[in-house]
Amino acid sequence: MAGLPRYRFLLCDLDNTLYPPASGVMSGVGRLISRYMVERVGIPPADVDALKREYYERYGATMCGLMIHYGIDPEDYLAYVHNLPLGQYIGPNPDLDAMLASIPLRKAVFTNSDREHAGRVLDTLDVRHHFERIIDVRDFGFYPKPHQSAYLRTLEILKAGADECFIVEDAAPNLAPAKAIGMVTVLVPHSTAQPPETLAGRIAMMPVDHPRAGMGVRISAGDKSVFVGVKNDLRMDMIRDWRRPRYTYESGKIAFGDFETNGDFLFASLTGGRLDYTIVNLTKALYKGNALVDVREGFFGLAFDASPDQSGKGKLRYWRDSVEVGR
Repeated sequence: MAGLPRYRFLLCDLDNTLYPPASGVMSGVGRLISRYMVERVGIPPADVDALKREYYERYGATMCGLMIHYGIDPEDYLAYVHNLPLGQYIGPNPDLDAMLASIPLRKAVFTNSDREHAGRVLDTLDVRHHFERIIDVRDFGFYPKPHQSAYLRTLEILKAGADECFIVEDAAPNLAPAKAIGMVTVLVPHSTAQPPETLAGRIAMMPVDHPRAGMGVRISAGDKSVFVGVKNDLRMDMIRDWRRPRYTYESGKIAFGDFETNGDFLFASLTGGRLDYTIVNLTKALYKGNALVDVREGFFGLAFDASPDQSGKGKLRYWRDSVEVGR
């Protein structure tokens, strides 16, 4: 139905995504994993680091490798390695709370850890109320991301299609399977030395004139800003009559901040006064009221009654350009 959002779910990874690596949580977990491998499994200390890397790269998680090669009890492992005093590492995050509140999608945590650890993290950050579900490693039979079965099981649990989901991750390998089945993927890169408040302050939702019709995000990095806009209803500008589908700009346009277009996807970066942009499936685009592109009218046939050709505008598959727009 026109006007209803196409996207329904925001799937958020937990560790090093909802809080930054600089917090030290995962460093603490890593130390406990090493201790578990020595004390519980009996692996020589000199072999621990190499096995951790091998199992993570080969299976997606150290736990999975230990289950396969040493037959460990995953419940014992999860309880041991997540036994951390989280309050010494992280605390309530009002910026994260506000950002999650601004995103009009249903939200779920999608994590390779267990729901007990995830719940404690969400409570410590004071953002649990945003998430209707925690989908943990038990839900996908201890076969963690990036195993594709984890993503398919998550969709089953949510009763959602892949094309209805955004997924946010700090690990690029965990995004590839999501992209392959049709999810919108968002990578959250950050340096371990970067304070978390500088990251939260760089990301903001772009104002959209019809909030249910689309979403936009602006990411700032020094003198550069990156913009991403997505239309929820990809057919809102299509009018069907007895001749053929036709497109009208007025019925399909959306304003994402300073941009206005009837395109389905907007990708742009602004550095100084230079704007680089790509817009998908459009007839027109404006920036601060000035035209970036405007398709000329042409003539179209295919009328079923053999009536004369009609004038109109056909959509460009995409338009990419760079322009000087001033500061």
